[in-house]
Amino acid sequence: MLCCTREVYCGTTLSHPSEASRKLKYLKSSLLDDFRLSFNKTEMGKAASAIICAILAVWCCSLIFMLGVWLYLRSAKVPVHNVEFSAFYVQLDFVQELLSLGQTIGATVAGPLACLVAFVLASVTVHAANIMLGRQPTPVYQFCSALGAATALNPVLMAAIEGISSNMTGVSFMLFNHYIRDVNNATLGVIIALLIDLAFIGCSILVYYSYAIAVHRHGQVKDTHRRLTGNASLFHLPLDTEVSERYLMGCLESARQYRGPEGEVRKIHATEHPITEPDQDSKGFNARKRCCRLGSRRRADFQVTQLAIYTVNSRAGTQTLYRRFLMHPDGTILEVLPNFPEGKYPSEGTDDHVQPSTDPNDTIIHPDPGDHTA
Repeated sequence: MLCCTREVYCGTTLSHPSEASRKLKYLKSSLLDDFRLSFNKTEMGKAASAIICAILAVWCCSLIFMLGVWLYLRSAKVPVHNVEFSAFYVQLDFVQELLSLGQTIGATVAGPLACLVAFVLASVTVHAANIMLGRQPTPVYQFCSALGAATALNPVLMAAIEGISSNMTGVSFMLFNHYIRDVNNATLGVIIALLIDLAFIGCSILVYYSYAIAVHRHGQVKDTHRRLTGNASLFHLPLDTEVSERYLMGCLESARQYRGPEGEVRKIHATEHPITEPDQDSKGFNARKRCCRLGSRRRADFQVTQLAIYTVNSRAGTQTLYRRFLMHPDGTILEVLPNFPEGKYPSEGTDDHVQPSTDPNDTIIHPDPGDHTA
């Protein structure tokens, strides 16, 4: 059975010769996963959409290529007698013998240049849409990705199309034919054509690489690469330690029932910290006016409640901080995690840091069983 799987490569676990090779791994996953076959209906739909976008991109690239040639011929005042459209090709009927060497090179350059400009404009448009509107629908990225690939391979595709259709007077063979007519030797024409094609292929690959890294799927490749290889201190996830009220009540109930091997018990201290200078964000609190209930106590707006669970050993006279939570005025509950040096984390057998409670406003509370079961 065929299945669609997404490979994730981590720079800290795999050995790669350079940063570029790591990004190429992510590029492969981001650009080609849509073409994987699967019996899953969603994945089949994505694959069908990707194939349709690829065919449409090749067709558009062929039209843009010939449009660039036609515009150049018009600007050079070379008469075009007829234009014939086919599935993936547009035949321009003009007299090549009227073109000088410079005009022949210009016509050869005009097609790939038009495709490159079109792809750059499409990339800029998608990038602006990402900034203003956010992530775009998947077909948009599929089409732009296919258009970039078709642009990079455009000289090869056009030569293949003209060769298959036996059109030896096509744009791809203009330099070849020019030197055959002038010096009866097409070697120099082939070399010039190859240099032009290689130059545009290289430029198109660089532009396509930039698009795939920074624009495709709203910069997914760059984001993945930074998350897997970047320093953890550079990332900040707001409310990453948020917990639900039900989870908090369960923790308090477990603390109330705890009995240690040496007679330890756990006590809960609630400390209220009023917010004397609320910032502009606190205006949103007035609209909600929520109060979070904990037992028989209620927490008013603009007041943060700290719940600290201590492990108390009455025999040894110690009080050890076990867990700590902050309850914000808008109902958000966050667990406060201790700050350890990078790479150093406490093991399960490590004792917690001893923090005696000296706040005169501290209150020992017990959770309401009714809240826990709610």
